[in-house]
Amino acid sequence: MIIRTILFEVVKDAIRKKILYFIFLLTFFLLALTPKLPSFEVGVQIALYRDISLGLSLISIVLLSIFLSVNQIPGEIEKKTIYNILSKPIKRYQFLIAKFLGILSILALASLLIGFIISVIAYFYFQQFDFSFFPAIYTIFLEGVLISAFIFFISSFSTPIISAFGSILFYFAGHVKDDLTKLLIEGMESNSFPYYTIKSFSYMLPNLELFNFNEIVARGVQIPPSTLLQVSLYSLVYSALFIVLASLIFSKKDL
Repeated sequence: MIIRTILFEVVKDAIRKKILYFIFLLTFFLLALTPKLPSFEVGVQIALYRDISLGLSLISIVLLSIFLSVNQIPGEIEKKTIYNILSKPIKRYQFLIAKFLGILSILALASLLIGFIISVIAYFYFQQFDFSFFPAIYTIFLEGVLISAFIFFISSFSTPIISAFGSILFYFAGHVKDDLTKLLIEGMESNSFPYYTIKSFSYMLPNLELFNFNEIVARGVQIPPSTLLQVSLYSLVYSALFIVLASLIFSKKDL
């Protein structure tokens, strides 16, 4: 009961935040202007629209993940409401899970709403409801969930500013993980300590590029169900790992 109450409070608090509506309005505005670009005159309108729409969807979901997650733990501590919550029959890990599920719910609703907006605009300009991009939006949602889980982990021992900065680094590093690893270990001996350190770090860092299907979906290629299942499990495992680490750190925190 308390977990459900915390979850609903996270959702209600997110709905009250102006940043949520700002991101939605900006996304809608940019999506509506997309078909007006000069490049749409070259005969690849729907493909280009899908590509740009999915890119904007990714930016929106990532921004929501960051803005809604960074203050979930530090905010409760700063306002001292954490003491009232933890005085009730709820464990600290349950508190974190309830908070995380609240963010997950917001991201799911936001993803559906963005998908609906893309469909409406596609129908308005191209006279067809285009649902082919929804699997790609689902993978974007999975990436947003993973980023939020990482923020919960880092915010369990840091400030909101550090968490926000760390999440941005996490996002970019996750998308260039393979290239970055190759660059760093280039010329190193395979049995050296720096080599093993970098390789170990690369295994711990999720490969966020695995969630990027924008280009193939824009060309009309469907994502196989087996691939969707794989990326779902990938996001689930890493997200669970970050939440477990956050729970362990938070349980030791002196409050």
